[in-house]
Amino acid sequence: MSIHINKKRKQYFICYHAVDDATGKMKTFSVTNSKWTLDRGIKYMKSIEQEVIIEDKKKRKLKLSKGNNVILDELINMYDRTLNSQFKLQTCDNKRYIINKYIRTSFRVEKALNEAFTIYTVDKFYCDINSTGLGHKRRNEIFKLTRDLLSYACDRDYMSYEYVSKLKNLIKNVKGVKKPREKLMFWTNEEWDTFIKSFDDDDKFKMLFEVDYKCALRFGEVLALKWNDFDLKNKTLMIDESLDHHGNVGTPKNESSHATVSLSQKLCDMLVQYKKDTCGNDDDFIFFADKRTSRTTVVRVMKEHIEKSGVPTISFHGLRHSCASRMISAGCSVLLVSKHLRHSSTQETLNTYAHLFPKDTEGLMEKVFD
Repeated sequence: MSIHINKKRKQYFICYHAVDDATGKMKTFSVTNSKWTLDRGIKYMKSIEQEVIIEDKKKRKLKLSKGNNVILDELINMYDRTLNSQFKLQTCDNKRYIINKYIRTSFRVEKALNEAFTIYTVDKFYCDINSTGLGHKRRNEIFKLTRDLLSYACDRDYMSYEYVSKLKNLIKNVKGVKKPREKLMFWTNEEWDTFIKSFDDDDKFKMLFEVDYKCALRFGEVLALKWNDFDLKNKTLMIDESLDHHGNVGTPKNESSHATVSLSQKLCDMLVQYKKDTCGNDDDFIFFADKRTSRTTVVRVMKEHIEKSGVPTISFHGLRHSCASRMISAGCSVLLVSKHLRHSSTQETLNTYAHLFPKDTEGLMEKVFD
């Protein structure tokens, strides 16, 4: 901050350094006023200096909030740069797809924000998306991302809070018709045995399906397993990583998914032998350490052996359901099933598998109070 004199005009003016809200770079700003004449004196100028700077910053933000200095394309690019630090790669890809397919094609990206986002354009966008025939969940994803983009602009004072609130109220989520829960597809114990016997003993995929089924792992979790996750002494596997569709190692689905899974002695012995056969090192992936195998390949192999063994078709995730079904039929409590599947709560387990737990209460009171 400093006070300067314009000798030609015989006036004072104030200079200060601040970050330019439009560019994010440090810049020098000058403030002048026709009333700041020399007869006012330097003492007077110093008394109003801080007040003037604060007021000038407010005016700059007000001007910026009208969208004069930021166009929609710039805002989208700024928002895009923040995605990777907040979301997993697959989520980022989905958000970018929505932006490019729906937002960029619906709004004038070369226009200033207040011209690109108007009551008319946002209302039209909302009606157009609702007439696409997309499911309500997908439409709500699009609407939420649009609201997030508006909030991003508001947080940086590129648009005023009041105006953004009006626009966001125009794109509220839609309610869909509640569909009946799809039938849970899983294998019985006999069907699992038939499927796994269709593999040759030296087939490299056989062990993957054994581990995934008996540990109830998600697709990315089983592919991310390393030998140092295997604890032979305690007979456990530590699940702390997951491999996404692009082959990138990340974290499991949620906090509760990060946990150990108990193994049977038989499965431990099988893993020890498999490590010897593959010459695995502790830092190696357990499966396909020499050459990473895609999910598509695993699904193709599973489909081939389903046809070969003649068992009903299920998805890869159906192996997880099959494990849960086997535990329930063996008499495991909902708490044990929930812990093995690493659900966040027993309610999550019940929401999915409640219909598989015994419902017969006949003779229950005699057993309790006999």
